[in-house]
Amino acid sequence: MKEKRHRRIVLASTSPRRQELIASLRIPFTVIPSEADETTPPGWSPDQIVESLALRKAEAVLRSLRQMTKAV
Repeated sequence: MKEKRHRRIVLASTSPRRQELIASLRIPFTVIPSEADETTPPGWSPDQIVESLALRKAEAVLRSLRQMTKAV
């Protein structure tokens, strides 16, 4: 029998506006602030910045979740 995996949406930001936007969709989510470095090189395009920061935040939160799971 396959193990059922529970998926959830994790917001890696403490932005009240982002929380408000997701909550308005009535989608359950969890806020886990990211400790990712948000600096970017000068001259990067907005697309590069958004993609890089999203990936860094996701990776940082994933590491955090894995550490929490190991501690349990």
